Amino acid sequence: MENQKDLSLLEMILMAINNCLSHKLIISIIVLIPTVVMFALVMWGFTPLYKADAIFTPPVESTPITTMGMGKAMSEIPGGSALSDLLGETDEGMGITVTYANSWELHEKIIEKFDLARDYKFKGEYYADLLKKFRSDFDLEFNDDEMFVVSFVHKDYRKAAAIVDYFLTQMDSMYNAYKTNQARQMREFIDTRIKEVKIEMDSLKNEFIKFQRKNDFYEPTVQLESALRYMSSMQMEREALLQELAYEKEKKGGVTKRQEDLEQRLRNIEKTIDDIKEGKQSDMGVVALGKTPELSAKYLALKNDLKIQQSIYMLLREQREQLDIEANNRQTNLIVLQPPWENDKRIFPKRGVMLLFTFMISGLVGVAVCCSIEFLKNLDPETRLAKEIGRLLSMLPRRK
Repeated sequence: MENQKDLSLLEMILMAINNCLSHKLIISIIVLIPTVVMFALVMWGFTPLYKADAIFTPPVESTPITTMGMGKAMSEIPGGSALSDLLGETDEGMGITVTYANSWELHEKIIEKFDLARDYKFKGEYYADLLKKFRSDFDLEFNDDEMFVVSFVHKDYRKAAAIVDYFLTQMDSMYNAYKTNQARQMREFIDTRIKEVKIEMDSLKNEFIKFQRKNDFYEPTVQLESALRYMSSMQMEREALLQELAYEKEKKGGVTKRQEDLEQRLRNIEKTIDDIKEGKQSDMGVVALGKTPELSAKYLALKNDLKIQQSIYMLLREQREQLDIEANNRQTNLIVLQPPWENDKRIFPKRGVMLLFTFMISGLVGVAVCCSIEFLKNLDPETRLAKEIGRLLSMLPRRK
């Protein structure tokens, strides 16, 4: 068994340096040839690539049905607050943007517009391979600021910027076509609903007016309060007449002219009280107490139905006006925060990084080769390792 001595790190470094100095030509060839080749490639061999990008965001879209200005009217209707909750707001701009940006239709337009098949030297059989190549250079991501970043990599920085600009133009056009068609459908729907609600509202209004005229029932609370106050005054006057009549009978004894007048007045008051109870004075605004619950229920039902139809009609008219205002104010849909520009700074090849990487790797290989040569030269031929190496060399084919 051989005695082995542990080497320190400094000793190992010095040994590696000495081994390299002993084989200057070998390490020079190993380091210089790959470095020179890589230098030639990064300078003249590789096709430089450039990147153009832009930052944009779609407008925040709210659902066409809103309840602006209708809160008070809806809150006065039974269940109106629940209806307001159902007509909440949604945002669909992000989803539409991602769908259109990644659509094959838009990518195909860009490929045909800028003749990218010739730039890619595409001679494949399947068009999907060309789309795959384009999408490898195209990128759309959502950054931390909740904005879209679109970028494209190409060998011509002017064309890269033009492609990104064309992408934004087409995205705006597609987005606008979608929203225009959506607005048209919404306007047609709202116009139809306005007509239907107007007919229903007029019908309810006529029915409500007929009910009021037929029953002389216009405001239940006020009319009931007036009827009760009138009844109360009649009862008080009846009680006063009864007391006066009793006093007259007790004082005079027989039937007198005043007694007859008091009895006639008492009969008139009792008849008036009966007429109020039976509703015979409804033309004077005095409601019949016996029919008041039924009339009140019918009155409130018709009034609530009419108020609901009026609120829906106001909501639809307001929304129709809002659609017209949005259509007139909309110039562009996409909001471009940073437009694309012709960036002539190449992103590939990274000359300094690639040369440094090649120099370091070739240097390590050169050091390993020099150390291996010195190790084999100083290896004792009687060791098992030397015998195995010799056996391996003997098995290799030799030149004759």
